Amino acid sequence: MKLTSSLFEDLIGQDVEVFTADGKHKLNELQVDAIDECKLNSNEFEGFSVTLTAKSNFPLTDDTYTLKHQKLGEMPLFLSAYEKDKYQIIISIKKEA
Repeated sequence: MKLTSSLFEDLIGQDVEVFTADGKHKLNELQVDAIDECKLNSNEFEGFSVTLTAKSNFPLTDDTYTLKHQKLGEMPLFLSAYEKDKYQIIISIKKEA
């Protein structure tokens, strides 16, 4: 599955499950809050950020986790914390010619 901003825009307001990198242990659920274009966006690359809010008080460190959602399936993504319960994913994908 190709990661695009429109794929994540369809998830705004929905929850994704966060598991350990190996996908075996569920750690938290995060709600997708916003998708924003970022500085990595260009003619050659699609760059965007995904902002998420934690559904529980279990903090996550900056690391790669397996995210699971019915529309996304399972995928490893790097989450970065920037507030007590807020996280961000930055994605940059080469555009197809």
